[in-house]
Amino acid sequence: MLLKRRHKHSTPMDISDIHVSINTTNSPQVSKLLKMLQLDEQDLKYLKAFKPVIVQNIEEIVFVFYEALGIEQSLINIINKHSSVDRLKITLNRHIQEMFDGRIDLEYFEQRKRIANVHVRIGLPSQWYISAFQNLLNKIVLYVENSVPNHQDQLLTIRAITKIFNFEQHLVLETFEAVVDQMKVKNEEEKKRLSKEIITSTENLAAISEETNASFH
Repeated sequence: MLLKRRHKHSTPMDISDIHVSINTTNSPQVSKLLKMLQLDEQDLKYLKAFKPVIVQNIEEIVFVFYEALGIEQSLINIINKHSSVDRLKITLNRHIQEMFDGRIDLEYFEQRKRIANVHVRIGLPSQWYISAFQNLLNKIVLYVENSVPNHQDQLLTIRAITKIFNFEQHLVLETFEAVVDQMKVKNEEEKKRLSKEIITSTENLAAISEETNASFH
């Protein structure tokens, strides 16, 4: 259903026949987050109805994201060290379109976590990731204003987009925190291991010293 610009008071969209699904049976965490954000099936229907506009303008949307990251050259250096902007653009292209598929389930959730993991492990600061996502949101809202003819549909579509973006950012930040915590635990364990090795080495040296002194006497 391709949306075209018309008068603000045109006939509202009929979203009753749009099929969407939310399945959080095996993930109480995702279910709780959806309730907190009040993201429901009606929101997914508006997202799915708007997807043709996203697909039509996806190249420009992806460009906006990496244009924001490009303000800080060090971020581009981080990306190029571990991958490339062109490769990540392909991933982001698919990532954004999936946000408008009208489907949220455990697979969707796990995929988002994997993407966030990648950004953490290559050292991309979370604040820059979130800022770039905010630029994405601003750009997409402009498409809504220019493409959705009915004023009420505009409001509901923007509301749905804002919710799904908040959902994405929650998942990203949560994963960032989890990975950082894991790295802290790993570092602490490494420190303990090194401390034990140092203590053991010191004890061995002391023993050797005593043996040497005993042999000398």
